[in-house]
Amino acid sequence: MFKQLDRMNKIIDALSEEECKLFTESRFSYIMSKANQYLKMGPEKYRRKDFFGMPDLEWDNEDLEVIAEGCRQVIQGKGFTPDRPFTGLDITGFSMLFSLFHFEKTKVETSIPGEGQFLDKIKMRHVMDGGEVIYYNLVEDNFSKPDDSEKN
Repeated sequence: MFKQLDRMNKIIDALSEEECKLFTESRFSYIMSKANQYLKMGPEKYRRKDFFGMPDLEWDNEDLEVIAEGCRQVIQGKGFTPDRPFTGLDITGFSMLFSLFHFEKTKVETSIPGEGQFLDKIKMRHVMDGGEVIYYNLVEDNFSKPDDSEKN
C-alpha cells in the first residue's frame, strides 16, 4: 500500500498543473490501484475476486502478458497524457487492458505523430458508474514497414 502511494506521489509531483487536472479526470488513482492489484495477484486470483470475472478466460498467455505490460506502464504513470501514451499494446491489447478495469470505448480520435505511428485518444465509460475517462495509446503501423526477409 505504501509503495503504491509513494509511486503515485512521485508521479503527481512531476506533473504540471494541466497534467494534474488530466490525472484527476482520468481517474488515474483508481486505474493504478487496479493495475497494482493485478500485478500482485496474477490473472487467476484477480479473476476470482473481480465482479465481472476479468481477465476473460478466453484470453491466452500472450494476451495476459500484454495486459501485464499495460499494468506496468500504468504504474510508471503512462497513458493519461498524449505526451506519455501507452506503447507496445496495440489496439487489441489496449482494449483488453481497459476491459480489465471495466471500461468500454465510446469514442476514438486518431492523429499521426510520425511516420508509421498512430496516436489514439480513447474516450471510455466505466460500465458500472458511467464515469468517463480519456487515455492515449501509441500504435506502431507494422504493416507498412518491410520486414527483413523482403530485403534479400
